[in-house]
Amino acid sequence: MSETVSEDGPLDGAALGRARRAWYVYDWANSAYVTTTATVLFSPYLTAVAEAAACPGGAGEVDGVCRVP
Repeated sequence: MSETVSEDGPLDGAALGRARRAWYVYDWANSAYVTTTATVLFSPYLTAVAEAAACPGGAGEVDGVCRVP
């Protein structure tokens, strides 16, 4: 197994812990950002696709609104 090396040499235990913690926080924030962005951007598209698939040609519409039982 290789050891982690910075520009100044091998990392000691405290520096390695800080570096890992920084990557953990970065990964957590990046995952939250990607999930939120995908939800906001793709939800209108997926809703439109689902409505088109559920009520093709207006079948199943009640008062102009597509109802899926």
